[in-house]
Amino acid sequence: ASVRTLTRLTRLDLARNNIAFRAGDDDERDDDDDDAVAAGSNGRISEGAEGAEGADGADSGLRHLGACVALVELRLDGNPAVTATPRAFGRLRALKTLGLDRTGVTAVREDVLLGCASLTTLSLRGCVALDAARLRETNGWDAYERRRAEGETKRIVGGVMLGRDGLDDGLDHDLARG
Repeated sequence: ASVRTLTRLTRLDLARNNIAFRAGDDDERDDDDDDAVAAGSNGRISEGAEGAEGADGADSGLRHLGACVALVELRLDGNPAVTATPRAFGRLRALKTLGLDRTGVTAVREDVLLGCASLTTLSLRGCVALDAARLRETNGWDAYERRRAEGETKRIVGGVMLGRDGLDDGLDHDLARG
């Protein structure tokens, strides 16, 4: 099955899978072009060693994930050959979390910051090639920051924070220190 047929997919974890995607990879061809090309280009998922082509050469590329319109969480952490975000990610309007930790990402496209209207968590830890000042100047950064801050405000109510594990007022942390 093609990635483009997974329209009800809500979570996708591709962390540490030797995936490669570089700036310009999705600029060369349109999203409907399925011709096979060298591994690691046009957002194809590489299997095995870096640069190795998948056994069947099938296209399961990142540039097609824009068709996964129900996607809420996408993790690409630990894929250092991912140096850019595909334009197609901008079509993921339901996307709330985009994990790009320890990738080679040098920038985040405005398509992502503006098009991912639900994005409130953009994780870029360990992206040493990323220029934070340049990222803040990217068109769409202010809109993302407003969504992120609004989301934090909604979670903090009456001094109690609602986290993944339920309510947390911080008392257990204070007691552990004392």
